[in-house]
Amino acid sequence: MEYHLPEGLKEAALQLRPNGKITKKHRLRLRSAGREIDIVDAWADGFSIRVSGPQPGRGIVDLFDGARHIRHGLIYQTGTVGDRRIYAFKTAQDPRMAQPADFARAADGPVALIPRR
Repeated sequence: MEYHLPEGLKEAALQLRPNGKITKKHRLRLRSAGREIDIVDAWADGFSIRVSGPQPGRGIVDLFDGARHIRHGLIYQTGTVGDRRIYAFKTAQDPRMAQPADFARAADGPVALIPRR
């Protein structure tokens, strides 16, 4: 990607970046025990994070794309490849899913109960 900036501003921006390169910031993040961890790569049943960064451990986590909550599930570590630690989802669900009901809902039934006063 090419950036067109005035010369003085371009030099100042390059000095602020690591290795003098303009890099894209990852939007995928994992929230575990109140900490946010950057995700390097993600796929349908897992993801990878850097070995040198914070580690989530096992347990229930939330996966975010920017501010959008995209997945909620239980994870476990499956291995390490190079500088990346690989995790898999044991169970995962879309956070927008409705809670299961223990009764059959009528197609034309009410959405909520409105009490009489």
